[in-house]
Amino acid sequence: MPSLLEAIRKVTTLDLDAIDVQVATEYAPFRDMTCNQFIVQSTLMMPEHAHVLAFAVDEALQTASEYGVDVTHSASLEQLVVDIASVNIIKEIKPKLHPQGLVLLQTCCSKLGVVDDVVAHCEQLVNVFTKYGISAKECCIKVPATVNGLKACQILAHKGINTLATTVFSTQQALAAAEAGCVAISPYLNELDAHFDRKFYVEYSNPVKQSPGVQLTHRIQRHYRSAGIKTQVKAASFIEPIDAVAMAGVDAITVGPTILKGLAETQVSEETATILSDAIAATSAQEAPPQQTWLAGDATELAAAMADPVVARLQRRANEVFTNAEEQLRALAKVAILNKKQPHLESL
Repeated sequence: MPSLLEAIRKVTTLDLDAIDVQVATEYAPFRDMTCNQFIVQSTLMMPEHAHVLAFAVDEALQTASEYGVDVTHSASLEQLVVDIASVNIIKEIKPKLHPQGLVLLQTCCSKLGVVDDVVAHCEQLVNVFTKYGISAKECCIKVPATVNGLKACQILAHKGINTLATTVFSTQQALAAAEAGCVAISPYLNELDAHFDRKFYVEYSNPVKQSPGVQLTHRIQRHYRSAGIKTQVKAASFIEPIDAVAMAGVDAITVGPTILKGLAETQVSEETATILSDAIAATSAQEAPPQQTWLAGDATELAAAMADPVVARLQRRANEVFTNAEEQLRALAKVAILNKKQPHLESL
């Protein structure tokens, strides 16, 4: 019998949710590479990347003016250091991907209050990618699917910048992302807290039939395919290998090392074969989306849909968690900047 990894690859594109050359090599092939602030932070803490922050500080101090960053504004300088460091660890992965594969990096949740701030940071990220050898066509910026985030994606699409709408918890967000011109979306199968506390994870005997996150993602995929929408579904937020099995048939899934290992080491069983079959059937059915626009004017209908208590809670919590991770990254950059200015200091 084939492994679960082999079975899924027959019907769904696999992307790597890690910045790890060894994993990219061991479980190849992958089309794209995705990451977020947590993944960047854990990667920068690895011994082999100990030099990257110091390098990023030097680069940021020398090139800040190219990005319109004032070196006397500490928060802006710290974020530029983080961006340069992130891109320089990510570029190691690019040769391991499909020749047309994208590398994806997430913008700051702290920017979501103002559309122009989201746009400006995404443009900065693309400029950093370009400076270090990855063109705008080869990268994609992940933007949380808030109303402001999706409005920013629409502006960025007109500027030729690839975006992925992440933390998608509703069909309305998914349809608005397609309207915005996002190249992809990432519906979250599980809420973000489930990655840190198992009490937030619900196990299902057949997620295709029982899991709200799985059923939402399948519905979005049906809407997209029925309407001929080009935006890709790139499912995310897996806690157990069975979550990935339940996504067989969607456009793509982005998977981390632990889930990849579990899928590769587990053969298809009678039970998982049923889940695979159910998932493929669920994504193959026709289901036309509602015919309406979501981003016109003040996007009031989208805002109303996102005010749903469950969607609002999941989105708010995701923004909080990613903002905290973002602040931790800037704190690392702050220490690196201080150590550059005063080498005898090892910490604040």
